[in-house]
Amino acid sequence: MIAHHELEYDPVSKRFSEIKLPNIGEIYDELEKAVAVISLSLTRLSFLLMDADITLKVFERVIKEDVANFWDLKAATRRN
Repeated sequence: MIAHHELEYDPVSKRFSEIKLPNIGEIYDELEKAVAVISLSLTRLSFLLMDADITLKVFERVIKEDVANFWDLKAATRRN
């Protein structure tokens, strides 16, 4: 069972103890804040795109090109 627990070492007391993790309520509160920020960002992005002088087809083409370029990237230090 101990293999599935994370421990931290206190050099002062020279003892190991379990890592103190937040409870589920704290995690939920932080996730709720993060989702709110993401939602606001997506809402602002949608308003920006609605007012942009770009058609959905053009936007879709640009996105597909960006995705293809992203996945075609190679690390500068990588040797083939």
